Amino acid sequence: MEVPHPPIHYMVCHDGSDASIAALNTTRRGLMKDVDTLTVANIWSKEKEEYLKLSLKNKYIQDVTASECADLGNKF
Repeated sequence: MEVPHPPIHYMVCHDGSDASIAALNTTRRGLMKDVDTLTVANIWSKEKEEYLKLSLKNKYIQDVTASECADLGNKF
């Protein structure tokens, strides 16, 4: 029998790197329980947007993260 735990609010910093994708996936699929919530943060620079590859651009990271976490509803 699983012991219930109080809700945990997770925060993952996601910059498009492999490490941040792994952190998001581990949190999302491995750590979170039904009562938990998730915030994903991305700090970016407008100047860097011009030369970054697509997978590291702010809008792309936002879109992929929103899609990946859509099933969380208001817990995301």
